[in-house]
Amino acid sequence: MKRRNFIATTGAAAFAAGTIPLQSFSFQDEKKYYHQGRTASYKDFRIIDEGLRIKSIESFTKGAISLVKVTVDNGKAGWGQISTYDADISATVMHRKVASFFLGKDPAKIDELCDKAVEFNHKYPWSFVNRALGGIDTAIWDLYGQIKEKPVAELLGAKSLTHKAYGSSMRRDISPEDEAKRVAELQQKYGFEAFKIRIGSSTGRNKDASPGRTEKIIPTVRKAIGWNADLLADANSCYTPDKAIEVGRILEQNKAYQ
Repeated sequence: MKRRNFIATTGAAAFAAGTIPLQSFSFQDEKKYYHQGRTASYKDFRIIDEGLRIKSIESFTKGAISLVKVTVDNGKAGWGQISTYDADISATVMHRKVASFFLGKDPAKIDELCDKAVEFNHKYPWSFVNRALGGIDTAIWDLYGQIKEKPVAELLGAKSLTHKAYGSSMRRDISPEDEAKRVAELQQKYGFEAFKIRIGSSTGRNKDASPGRTEKIIPTVRKAIGWNADLLADANSCYTPDKAIEVGRILEQNKAYQ
């Protein structure tokens, strides 16, 4: 094989494998852009007028929390959040694999920018890519709210409502009695009007964290906080549909929500 043919072949392979920085490649003409997996009648979100450019994308990470700040060339900025759990890894993925699709681009074209970030990262671990993308996506929506001076919910066609802050241990290794005691103390000390408990076991295929824990913790905590407080439950993808219905009936009896 001639040298120039070898270089051309290996260069194409390197690009396909994602080993060459994407910044060295330009997107196709924006006028020829087609949405990924959308019908021909799909219309872009156009919350703000076109014309701005994203100047910087910053992340601020501490422990499980990572915030993202997107600043545009008129000085306005929006804040978003990367999903928790190994947020430092997601933040690294954001800067290495996602941010380049947004820097210097028009934030008005959020559908197009997100689609391209997804397409060019299709060979990478999806949970981290999506978490990273979510940080920028939510920051841009917050930017829209800052520019339009409206809540994001209203920009999406809904209403901005108030929601109760809830107390939670985020644990499954705590007994129903200890959890009930704990939330009752939170209620008395801080005035919480809602609480969330963990039921089942995370992706547990219908298995409980300990035998009979779910059936016991729901009514035990309900009794401890009274009937006027909201009770929420998180099963973290534990149940198959039939088991979810069974547990749902217990929640319903105790005026709780999953």
